[in-house]
Order: sequence, then C-alpha cells, then structure tokens
Amino acid sequence: MIITRTPMRIGLFGGGTDLPAYCDRHIGAVVNATVDKYVYITLHEHFDRQVRCAYSELETVPTAAELRHTRARACLEFMGVETGVEVTSVADVPAGSGLGASSAYTVGLLHALRQREFDKTGERRITALAQAASHIEIDLLGEPVGRQDQHAAAAGGLNLWLFGANGKVQRIAGCDDVLERLGDHLSLYWTGGTRSASELLAEQSRATREDKRVEDALTEMADLALTGWHYLERGDFEGAAAALNLSWLIKRELTPSIETGEMISAHQAALKAGAWAGKVCGAGGGGFFLVMHPPDYSEPKAVIPKLDKAMAPWRRVPFKLTSVGSEIVYDDNGRMEGC
Repeated sequence: MIITRTPMRIGLFGGGTDLPAYCDRHIGAVVNATVDKYVYITLHEHFDRQVRCAYSELETVPTAAELRHTRARACLEFMGVETGVEVTSVADVPAGSGLGASSAYTVGLLHALRQREFDKTGERRITALAQAASHIEIDLLGEPVGRQDQHAAAAGGLNLWLFGANGKVQRIAGCDDVLERLGDHLSLYWTGGTRSASELLAEQSRATREDKRVEDALTEMADLALTGWHYLERGDFEGAAAALNLSWLIKRELTPSIETGEMISAHQAALKAGAWAGKVCGAGGGGFFLVMHPPDYSEPKAVIPKLDKAMAPWRRVPFKLTSVGSEIVYDDNGRMEGC
C-alpha cells in the first residue's frame, strides 16, 4: 500500500496568465502558495485483479479504460496500469472550492503510481510530477485549465512561476520566513458552495484568443504578479495587497461572472472592516474567498473578529501555509504489478 499527501494552493497573483491560450504566446507569471489542506491518495493491489476506484462514488470495473472517473482513468492509462489496482481518495475540502483540488488529485495519484521514480528530492521530482499532470489534464483530457495548480501541488511553498511556450516553466521559490509571516495576513472564508471551473476557464481562454483587450489585460496582470512578488520578497505585505487589489479589479473586468453579487457585497464589507484586499479563489463563482489584512496582533487590534462579523454568514476556515509539496506518507515497500 502507498499513501500520498498532496497540498492544495491559494492563488495570489496572475491567475489566467498560466492558461495555454496566453502563455503559449507570452510569458505568464503566477504567484501562489500551498496550504495545509490536502488530497490523500491510497494505492493498493486489488485481489481480484480488477480496478476499484473510490471517491464520492464507488466503481469496480475490469480495466482502467472503463472507469468513469476521468482523472483516475487517464493517470492509470498514462502509466500503463490496466488492471489489479485499487485507488481511494479523500480531501480536506470539496472539489470546486478554488484551491486546486482536482490537480492535487492528479499529482498525488501519479506520485503514488510511480513512487520510486517520482520520490526524488529537488527539482527533478517537482518537474516530473508537474509536467506529467499538466500533460494529462491539458493535452490528454482537453480540460481548459492552466499550469499553476499542478506545479504548486508538486512543489509546495510560496513560489513565483513563469510559464512560457511549449510548457517551459521557471520556478522562483520564496523564503520560508516570508511564507510564515504571510500567513498572518491571510484569511479564507467559505462561501458555502462549489462550482465547476471549466465553463469560466473555457470562456476566458476563448476571449484571450479572440480579444486583444483581454490579452493586454492579462499582460498587465502578469506584470502585477512580478510587482506583488517583489513586495512579498521585501516583507511589504501592505504593498503586496495594493497590487492584489489592482490585479483583482482587472480580473473581475475580464470575467464578470467570477464574482457574484453576494461576493461583491462581502468584499466591500471586508474592506470597510479593515481588510487590505480580497479575491475569489480559483476560477470564481463559489468556493473560498481570500482576504488579505493586517496581522491580528497589530493596530487596530482584533481585526479578525471584525472581518468574521463583516463576512457573515460565511465562516472563516483556519489554515496554515506550508512549504512541502506532494509526498509519500506511507509505503509498505510492496511492488505492485504494472506499477
């Protein structure tokens, strides 16, 4: 049996510039950080040589090709595993919440299927996992997603990612002390509902290809990602929040449906309660709402209770930023056939 634990992420800057429609022609720039909300994948040999996949549903089929779970099917086929395996998954938060759970699933399952190949240290493991997951989701499954989620899940930590043509990616990692202090300035609020990102991302990709104004706006967002990153490197979190506000205004103009009327009202209430900035996580329309604010130990004191009151009935979900990407948390050293 093998168990992997793969982190989800919060996107701070540049979301959308990692979509192939943009970064295949320009340099996309994204800043994100992983959180202690995980997808756990368990991989076990199936006694009857069938394929069993347990998630919100339970499937038992003769071969991997017959699975309805598209990511599990694609990962197993990509790795050449046809039969005799059981895959189970659990997650700390639901899919569709804006934290990149779907890509964390893909990365975690690939890691489990080739634990000895991928469980290396440093950039080799990160690159192998992220590139394989991106290839499966974008090229094989044809999903309208970007490349940031797979790379964040594989690497962990606070990172600036530069995305170029032909899948070329450069990682600039943040310092652990900045990661720790940044967490004091961030809160996540659960809006109470999930959404499918596919339609919103497909709409944005289509607009990027067809509308020069959208392309120019994304270029401005990529520039703001670099600006925000420089503020974070210096520990200037209020400056980073100002860049985040500008970036979010551009993002909201690009895709008006990204922020519902309820979200707009909550966002305004948060700013009145002392927040510096706010944004919807992921593709928008539901899931988590991220707020950037002064630390609770600064003046004026007790900013968190004020935000909690302003954001009601949404609830704040405690979390910590983490520096560790996908990892093997259990391996009984049993070598499964086909893996």
